[in-house]
Amino acid sequence: MAEIKNTPQYRVNALLRTADYLKVKCSDFYDEARMPWLLVSEMFKDDFKKIFSGKKVLEIGPGYDAGLSRMVFELGALSYLGVDINKDAVNTSRAKVPQGEFVFDDSLYIIKSLKEPHVIISSGVFDTAILRDRAYIEELVRAIYDKTPLGEFTLHSAGDFNKDFHEFFSQCGFQKWEREYLPIDFGIYRKI
Repeated sequence: MAEIKNTPQYRVNALLRTADYLKVKCSDFYDEARMPWLLVSEMFKDDFKKIFSGKKVLEIGPGYDAGLSRMVFELGALSYLGVDINKDAVNTSRAKVPQGEFVFDDSLYIIKSLKEPHVIISSGVFDTAILRDRAYIEELVRAIYDKTPLGEFTLHSAGDFNKDFHEFFSQCGFQKWEREYLPIDFGIYRKI
């Protein structure tokens, strides 16, 4: 049976076919990937409130535990949209945080489809242990740049993608937010 084009399943399958994914259980990375967020959100709580308060938030790859939805709601986010390529993770997250919206699809497609500004975040998505397709990552960062309003922020933790991860964002025109004690694999970028 042929796949129906322009459906979430088709887009995710196309991503999985073209991306250089390692055969890993991505759920193993979710909890570990969120650790920098917990640390940073406490250290810079006032700054994070300014970034998230009253804003719509999109998270790339929230995983099985509703991603960072609880954190952004606590910091005053207006709404939350989590996009994941794992149907089970989406269904589990929906049950855990019903006020958030969780969808099964390719994040790149969803970001390009946004009609309103969102603060776009991710935790571990840019980790080379999960995704090594540089062209896809570059296109994803460009889409994030296109959808981030001037003067606003995007926040990401990268796992082991440190050097290239920061270069992708700065090459697109984001300025890294420099703070002491910020974990090396964590990036807060402002569109300038």
